[in-house]
Amino acid sequence: MLFNDDDPSFPKPLVVTEDHKPELPGEKARIEACPDPRAEVRMVAEDHYRIYLAGEDTPGLTMGRCLADFVLSPAITPDPEYERYDIPDGAQWWAIVASDGIWEFLMPETVHKSMAKKLRLKGPVETNKCIVEMGLKRWQTYEGDYCDDITSVLIQFNQMQKGRTTVERQINLTHVQSETITSGDYGGHYVVGSLDKKDAQSQDVPDETDVEGMSKQMPAGDED
Repeated sequence: MLFNDDDPSFPKPLVVTEDHKPELPGEKARIEACPDPRAEVRMVAEDHYRIYLAGEDTPGLTMGRCLADFVLSPAITPDPEYERYDIPDGAQWWAIVASDGIWEFLMPETVHKSMAKKLRLKGPVETNKCIVEMGLKRWQTYEGDYCDDITSVLIQFNQMQKGRTTVERQINLTHVQSETITSGDYGGHYVVGSLDKKDAQSQDVPDETDVEGMSKQMPAGDED
């Protein structure tokens, strides 16, 4: 789901992805057109379909696309569908990438209405925790002890800092000395360097003591 908070009069998501369910005409045609392995889409209950090897009772997948399948591939594929959107500078867009454990009982409009203000006040980490908790409560309400897998990632574009500007955003990188590039554990790359206190003062960048003072003097944030 992709949301735009720049326009309060537009409460609906900008983008809602479509699940690759095997009963969709395009997915069903692609799956059953594969010559090897031969696969078929069967209705096993009302509005519930699964994919099987032709003439067999396995494996019974409920999605037409997935990763790391060695039985039905290439009848099913890991290839995603995607679209490109150009985000305007400063636009308050945010996205939720979540499993069906979230969307089984939560509508995108409900999540947006419940979480847009919290995102502005609390940030993406706390907001994402609330989305997961909201999903869990819905499963407990409707299904009791059973709960499907729940995975959620919230991405906030052009994130704005509330209350104070971070030190990182104040630093003029032309004054960073002894700069090195290091790789992160998951493929990211980070700039590591030192900043002379003299240069920091000339750029109005607070040192560590000033930063601690700033955090103590910060006014309490707005509450929900």
